[in-house]
Amino acid sequence: MISTPVTPQAITARGSYATANGLGGIFAYSFEGDDSSSTLINTLVNSMP
Repeated sequence: MISTPVTPQAITARGSYATANGLGGIFAYSFEGDDSSSTLINTLVNSMP
């Protein structure tokens, strides 16, 4: 399991790692610190093809 701070950059890195290693997806437990524009959730959705 990879645990990094929940930032858009960290989420993008997780998606890139998962894609490069043939993994089916990434998991997030909580987005308590997300803003009203859902930046973290949108980054998660867009981090993998």
